[in-house]
Amino acid sequence: LQSINLYTPSAIKPLPGEWTPWDDFLAHMFPVEADRAKVERWAATLIAKPGTRMIYGLLMMSENQGVGKGTFARILAELVGRQNASFPSASLIVDSQFNGWVAGKRLIIVDEIYEGHSWKAYNKLKSFV
Repeated sequence: LQSINLYTPSAIKPLPGEWTPWDDFLAHMFPVEADRAKVERWAATLIAKPGTRMIYGLLMMSENQGVGKGTFARILAELVGRQNASFPSASLIVDSQFNGWVAGKRLIIVDEIYEGHSWKAYNKLKSFV
């Protein structure tokens, strides 16, 4: 079995510092401590273990806009490396015959998965997870 490693790391390098703002942000995003711990573990694995295949993804929903879901997703994209992330629209996922948006990516971010009152994009993404 032969394979080619196409992975390139993030340009962000770890530095010593204070992470209280990150903890506060996560506490705001995920107020239930048990949920927050699972998200922290998932995100840490995604960022620190590029060879580990994630066996589930996050579906974040809220009744209000502007609560930080997009910010959280974009921070993760920077930490895994923009080249390792993809930002397809729900219509691209549903309507396109091609799946180049998933090729070689570790993180897929879909801002609005429920476009047009249809769960087609969500259902199609399940096979990739």
